[in-house]
Amino acid sequence: MSRYTVTAERSGEWWVLQATEAPGAISQIAQLRDAGEIKEAIAFVTGEAEDEIEIVLDHEYEVSVTRDGGWWMVHIPELGGLTQARSVDEVPLMAAEYVAVTTGALQSGVKIRLANP
Repeated sequence: MSRYTVTAERSGEWWVLQATEAPGAISQIAQLRDAGEIKEAIAFVTGEAEDEIEIVLDHEYEVSVTRDGGWWMVHIPELGGLTQARSVDEVPLMAAEYVAVTTGALQSGVKIRLANP
């Protein structure tokens, strides 16, 4: 497996993705949840198979948290996402897992910022 760092920058209504280690690998997506599409561009530029490519999305996700009964609801607006945590301490982990599953990025590279700690 090859690992690539991918930057995500907003440009109007679109997100522009670029692989740092493969500068010619650029993709444009409407929603960050489609970040995995950059693998096709990386494969084209590098000649690697798409299924052998892992991405680390270099983007910080802002999440907000609200209490709902015995759970904490974790809102991830940029992905239109919602997940839950049992405790406030579990919020960053649950948010990172949601982002990783949704975008196809490695969980270890997901950056989370709490909007309302």
